[in-house]
Amino acid sequence: AHIVRRTIWTSYWADREVGESYIDAISTYPHTYMLAETVLNRPAVYIGRPLLTIFNGAQSWRDPVNQSRVWMLGWPELLEVFRRNGVENSVLKEATRKGAHRAGEIGFASRFADRNGISSRFFHYLLLYGLRPGATSGLWRSFLSSDRFFAQILRRSFQGWNKIHRYCFHQCRPARWYRSNRIKSSAPPNSASVPTNLTDRCESDNS
Repeated sequence: AHIVRRTIWTSYWADREVGESYIDAISTYPHTYMLAETVLNRPAVYIGRPLLTIFNGAQSWRDPVNQSRVWMLGWPELLEVFRRNGVENSVLKEATRKGAHRAGEIGFASRFADRNGISSRFFHYLLLYGLRPGATSGLWRSFLSSDRFFAQILRRSFQGWNKIHRYCFHQCRPARWYRSNRIKSSAPPNSASVPTNLTDRCESDNS
């Protein structure tokens, strides 16, 4: 939750109207959008003691069509607002990756002939934001976890390669022998002049 002065809220929304929900950033994240344009990078205080309970289950936010709008329309536009107001590129890259992963989960689960427009919205999202820093890795991860035929083939191929790699380089006898010899060769040599216990130190002091 964000606690800001009432004058910030009233002055910002005085001449603004939000249209249909989930069609852009300001209609999807109105509070965050307002804060990004008014108080971003200004001094703030974190209050950790209050306990906030949020119930999120029956809201329109959970509808699959609205979910596609949230992640394919609202989220990338919100990140553009953050970028315009000076948020660091590393933060934007991580946020883009997470958003692309969620958008990919929704988009790859849809069918090309769906009547809800999710596939066309996803295609538009790929054209606009698919090559943004962080987006490619998020989309790739979501594709590999989807039920697409080619994704299933890739997953099985990766699983097979991982088993071969694990056996050849970790489990088979030559690999174990090689690792054992590397550990022995990299270990520092034992020095006879260094006392190893209290008796040895006493004897060296007496001598």
